[in-house]
Amino acid sequence: MAATPVAIPAPRPAVAVPIAAAPAAPIVAAPVAAAVAPRPAALSLASPIAPRASASPAMTPTVPQAPPPAHEPSYAPPPVAPAPGSGNCKHHHKTPGRYFCNTCRHFFCELCVVSRTVGGVQHKTCRHCGAECVPVQVQLHRPVQVGFFARLPGAFVYPLRGAGVVVVLIGILIASGIRIGGYMARLGSLRGVGGGIILVLLSTGYLFTFLQTIVHSTVAEDRELPDPPGLGNFMDDIMLPFLRLLGLFAFCFAPAIALGIWVLVSGENSGGIAIAIIAALVLGGLYFPMAFLAVAILDSVGAANPLVIVPSIMRVPLEYGATVILLAFIVGLRPLGDFIIGAAFPQGLDTKSMGELFAMLGARAFWGLMSFYLLIVAVHILGLLYVSKKDKLGWLDR
Repeated sequence: MAATPVAIPAPRPAVAVPIAAAPAAPIVAAPVAAAVAPRPAALSLASPIAPRASASPAMTPTVPQAPPPAHEPSYAPPPVAPAPGSGNCKHHHKTPGRYFCNTCRHFFCELCVVSRTVGGVQHKTCRHCGAECVPVQVQLHRPVQVGFFARLPGAFVYPLRGAGVVVVLIGILIASGIRIGGYMARLGSLRGVGGGIILVLLSTGYLFTFLQTIVHSTVAEDRELPDPPGLGNFMDDIMLPFLRLLGLFAFCFAPAIALGIWVLVSGENSGGIAIAIIAALVLGGLYFPMAFLAVAILDSVGAANPLVIVPSIMRVPLEYGATVILLAFIVGLRPLGDFIIGAAFPQGLDTKSMGELFAMLGARAFWGLMSFYLLIVAVHILGLLYVSKKDKLGWLDR
């Protein structure tokens, strides 16, 4: 087919000149020179014709092809939930975080978030910033459950693990603040009463916060005594815990308190009233441990509702009965020790003997240490009750 252009007359140079100067020639000259062998001058007209015949498909607008779907998907991927086990709780390092705060950028377990029901829907909010936490998918591989009675012996070693001795000493100062505040409130002067009430409020509020921290640490199955809580917010760390504990006592012992007030107002002091007061105190004492545990875990006085507490007691009667007996023994040791010290040193601080005074102070200091140690053991036992029976209690699943 290369002989086809020979039909054009060669002796007409006037035709070759304008075509050679045509502006389109530089556009196609380069590729033609590279692809076509040099030809005589008479055949120079073939140079622009051949590209025009073959360039027509090249000049056709090319539609860009979509990249293969394997490399770039044509749809937006759905949001992916955080990977299972993506982070442990900020405060309980051995517990997987079930919720994530996008503001604080920390994972939290069920105990470290606040549950609020709005419009019939439960929301979990951060205790620090108040932002709503998003749930995290966690795959738990539950170990073999250890029974409640198998855990009990370790409760008496629990206050001594880690920095427990230092924490117990700090707790003694807190308990001493409550007692000193009570002494100041009985002085009679306005300044003494006011100062005593403030000291009792501060010490009691902080003590309940500390005991609640022990319960949370036990439920998270930490084997060491937690550090004392900080005082970042007076209302959240002192005032609200004090009111929560005060409301708990008032709720559990309301019948006994009402009977006592009625006796003071009416002046009646019959045997039947005394028996009724004792029975109300016993029932309140049986009800209080489970109610304390529920309030400490759920962080609300409303958790002491009988519709929650009574069924919970009925679900674990054997374990709860053993817990109540142990707690009664531990709590009863405190007044027994005070009675023995009072009988051994009848003159108290009025003694004239320095040796007797130092001996009495040493005995009270030792008993104060033992009393707070036993208090930690008692609260830890309550936490162990929940750890071993949380599936039956189901408080955090509500």
